[in-house]
Amino acid sequence: MLSIAGIELLPPLATFLAFVLAGLALNVVPGADMTFVIASAARGGRRDGIIAALGIGAARSWVGRAARYLAATAMAALALRLAVAQRR
Repeated sequence: MLSIAGIELLPPLATFLAFVLAGLALNVVPGADMTFVIASAARGGRRDGIIAALGIGAARSWVGRAARYLAATAMAALALRLAVAQRR
């Protein structure tokens, strides 16, 4: 399909198209969060769907922020440990 200096960079067309279609299918299918919001809205109406979406958004932002702080703390501790070890 595409080659440079005799080296094939892409798989055969049929394989490549199958991969592209599978990737598109995975992107179109809703994930667990969206499925939960749809189920909540279907069961309890628009209000429950909005509450579910806001709850997921709040949890994502809180969890993401906590993970960043935890990673920064771990990296700072590692840097401090390495600095102390080098002075000995």
